[in-house]
Amino acid sequence: MKLLFLILLSLFFSCGKSPFLKTPSSEQRVILPQMPEEGLYFENENLNITHYFSSEIVIGEEVSMAVVFSDAQGRLKDPKAHFSMKLWMPDMGHGSFPITIKKVSTGIYEASDMFFTMPGYWDVHFELEQEDQIIDEVLWGINL
Repeated sequence: MKLLFLILLSLFFSCGKSPFLKTPSSEQRVILPQMPEEGLYFENENLNITHYFSSEIVIGEEVSMAVVFSDAQGRLKDPKAHFSMKLWMPDMGHGSFPITIKKVSTGIYEASDMFFTMPGYWDVHFELEQEDQIIDEVLWGINL
């Protein structure tokens, strides 16, 4: 009886229906979020971060992003440490699928397999890792 009560309680307080079970409506489409005016920056490697979504974000559908690194003189430059990203929804206590990162050319990377699974506030984590430790991290918050 207690187990049944706990299961029903957890279902009642869950995040809601999966966006993968239906076609997104026009209300679930959002415009492209803008870059912050102050820019993003990895302090440990003195690299500026610029990023561009490939298309508008549709909740539950894949979106990709170009991520560009440059030095203070504006020259394209690769990070020395391993670059990774993750999506996290702090208000809900969960993230999304692992993001695939592919180097396109010096200083230019493509992030794909990005899924914003529900509307709300998301943190996009840009991370530099060395020996399985995060050595630098920049958050970019967007509200969808």
